[in-house]
Amino acid sequence: MSKRFITSLVMTLFFVGNLSAATIEIDSKSNIYGAGHSEPPAPTGNTAGAGILPPEYYITENSPYILTFSSITGLKSYNSGANWWDAEGYQIWADSRAFPSWGGISGMETNSFQFLAGVFLDDNEPIDPAPLSLDFGPTGLTRNFTEVSPELAQLFFIGNGKTDSGLTQSFFIPENATRLYLGFIDTNTDVPTLLPGSYFDNVGSVTATFEISSTPVPEPSTILLLLTGIIGLAGYRFRKGGRVH
Repeated sequence: MSKRFITSLVMTLFFVGNLSAATIEIDSKSNIYGAGHSEPPAPTGNTAGAGILPPEYYITENSPYILTFSSITGLKSYNSGANWWDAEGYQIWADSRAFPSWGGISGMETNSFQFLAGVFLDDNEPIDPAPLSLDFGPTGLTRNFTEVSPELAQLFFIGNGKTDSGLTQSFFIPENATRLYLGFIDTNTDVPTLLPGSYFDNVGSVTATFEISSTPVPEPSTILLLLTGIIGLAGYRFRKGGRVH
């Protein structure tokens, strides 16, 4: 085992495929259904409840690549500060509810509310028909999935970007994606249609730091385990009278 090989392997473990990183603040009024449009939608006719356009990040890498979140912090409220939630939101229903599609952006099935969501787009404004909705409810992917591969214009659950056990979740970027949008689904939960709206009383924000990599970034514990193995193997070679060239 050569020194050059060990150095190369260590460098690979720490830097494999990491192409870009960014930090974005997402206002609680960011209407994820406004992704790719010139104005946030107000299907209920209440323009005050439409919120604002979600922040946009341009993807310059060619697919296939993976989006991961290393940090998502901050709090936001959907009722003028009476209650505060982090990016994970909270589970409001026992079973799933179907948030509908709108303006070419898919809906989503989930039992959660006020969570951070994302959507990938190409260079075109989304138009109907929208993709099918992904199911992040208790009988679907749940919010504890380890990886997901959304289509263009297909909403996906982000929350805090980690499973309940702390594993980093991987979001596979679809082919031809050029833009990533981050925002929230908000609606009047008392209305059966669950159309997007009710952003008018949202306050606060969350800040997300994310990376785009060509391969999944190893967990710190995995890196430590592999490094320990490399060091142990090198020591074994020395004890046997060999040399690391």
